[in-house]
Amino acid sequence: MRDTSSRSEGWGIALTPRSNKRHALPLRVRLFGYLALFCVFVILILWVLQVALLGNFYRSMTLRRLRGDVRDISASIDSGGDLDIAVYDAAQDSGVCASVYKIQDGRGSSAASAHVKNNCFIHTFLSSDDLARIYSDTKNAGGTLVTGLIGDTENSDGGESMIYSVILDGDGAEYLMLFNTESYPVGATAAMITVQLSLITVLLLLGAAVLAVVISKNITRPVASLSSEAKRLAVGDYDVNFSGSGISEIQNLGDTLKYAASELSKNDRRQKERIANISHDLRTPLTLISGYSEVMRDIPDERTPENMQVVIDESARLSGLVNDILDATKLESGTEHLSPERFSLTDEVEAECRRYSEMLRAKGYTVTYERDGGDAFVMGDKRRVMQAVCNLVNNALNFTGEDKTVHVRQITADGICRTEVIDTGEGISKEDAELIWDRYYRARDRKTKGVPGTGLGLSIVRQVMELHGARYGVTSVPGHGSTFWFEMTLA
Repeated sequence: MRDTSSRSEGWGIALTPRSNKRHALPLRVRLFGYLALFCVFVILILWVLQVALLGNFYRSMTLRRLRGDVRDISASIDSGGDLDIAVYDAAQDSGVCASVYKIQDGRGSSAASAHVKNNCFIHTFLSSDDLARIYSDTKNAGGTLVTGLIGDTENSDGGESMIYSVILDGDGAEYLMLFNTESYPVGATAAMITVQLSLITVLLLLGAAVLAVVISKNITRPVASLSSEAKRLAVGDYDVNFSGSGISEIQNLGDTLKYAASELSKNDRRQKERIANISHDLRTPLTLISGYSEVMRDIPDERTPENMQVVIDESARLSGLVNDILDATKLESGTEHLSPERFSLTDEVEAECRRYSEMLRAKGYTVTYERDGGDAFVMGDKRRVMQAVCNLVNNALNFTGEDKTVHVRQITADGICRTEVIDTGEGISKEDAELIWDRYYRARDRKTKGVPGTGLGLSIVRQVMELHGARYGVTSVPGHGSTFWFEMTLA
């Protein structure tokens, strides 16, 4: 026994489809990757803000606080308030040492001072030369100056001094404000935060892994169940249960698949019934053609024109059945292309009715035609539109009543031409009226079992009308006949 899964023999070719599984990643791996990227993004932001820009943030916040102190002290000078209290309050609130010097004739004298920290530069190491230099540098800088790393005056906490100097005009003199703050040991803090961020990164990645597993289980379990049921559906087992989960999208998917399974089950059952019907319809002319041909071959006296006509009629019937199947297949697959033209629907329908009347007069059938309005010119594929008209007439002839009469009526009004084909038969039940436009569908009434046809006629009508964008439908009352109609816009 030879394996033909990967090679061809004769005209038969067996191909094994390539699997794309090697290119797909499990859901938990993808989730972990996304969560890990998010964690790295968060850690990167924290590192930039807490480590790389920590010194800048601390400096900016300190200067903002000192500017507020400057405004308070300046307001006290302008209002003639107690400068000592203002300076002391500012120093206490901000945790800095502060001094205010009044500058007159190029010389500075202490106006107020608040010493709240030990070993501050302005109270311990500031000389008159330093004061003159700070005043000069601040004046040259436009009245505000920040001086860091003054000498090498490191405090006991490892910080470094920063001098914030401001020159203000008030009370007819200049005032030099000095604020001495100890900058926080940013380097040591950054190192500590770096260690903490490293630990946080590890914990976040572990949490991401656990979260990915938990989420993937909650998602993949119902998806795997849906996939398993879908495989059963694919092999024709319609007794499936697409149960969803607490996730709305998966629940919706389960409901959609459940609906699809229900519809597929109905269509499969109808398809089998329809195939059985069409097989019977095809078998009948083939049997007659074969039987009459054998009789005429074996019995010379049976080679009569009547028998030959039977063979010809059944061949024509068989050809019509096959053509209906081909037409329906083309229209349904979308390979049929319309050839629109402007033509008189009134003239074409009237001529077709006359042809039916003449052809069926010997069998006692009558096809009448009447119109309400003038000639109706429409734009469409004349061959396909008239095929739809003929299918409606044929359907009415098959199901009309004992009077063997079919009425065709055209009503033209408001830019619309409505064509109606009316029979006097038993009518259509509400259940069948919703299904008669389906391919191969035939009403289940026992009275229709002997009616010729494949069940494709009305399906072809539906597809032709939809290709033309035309409205169509049927109105029927059981026991009082049916009226099939379609409407086309006047050209």
